[in-house]
Amino acid sequence: MNPQWKEEFDQFKSADEKAVVFHAFRAAVEAELFDERPEMVQVKRYIEMRDMIATELERRGGRNKDFELLSVPQNNDLKELWLRFRLEIRQVDDFIGIYTRYFEHDNSISRASWPTSWMIQKYQKVA
Repeated sequence: MNPQWKEEFDQFKSADEKAVVFHAFRAAVEAELFDERPEMVQVKRYIEMRDMIATELERRGGRNKDFELLSVPQNNDLKELWLRFRLEIRQVDDFIGIYTRYFEHDNSISRASWPTSWMIQKYQKVA
């Protein structure tokens, strides 16, 4: 395997590229097309936890956009929650393939991948 290709395959180049992937997983969960697949239970859990943390980051941010980041000390509780959750969910056998490919490097939760961004995109397509 070409190491350069593997690195490109394994890592997203931008927060916007990562957001596209998360929004696609949201659509898959919402569409219920893959409900029978065993890994979808964990995908749904992952998206729900991620969205809960994103919603809290958005609430804490308010007018100070710096507080919307997991990296600020005021959000250490959320950062720890996110880390612990990811360590736990990556142990699920049915989920490890998806986790390794799409979620392993999901250390931050950027605004572009928040559920509010998903809702805006979703309803812009309808209009």
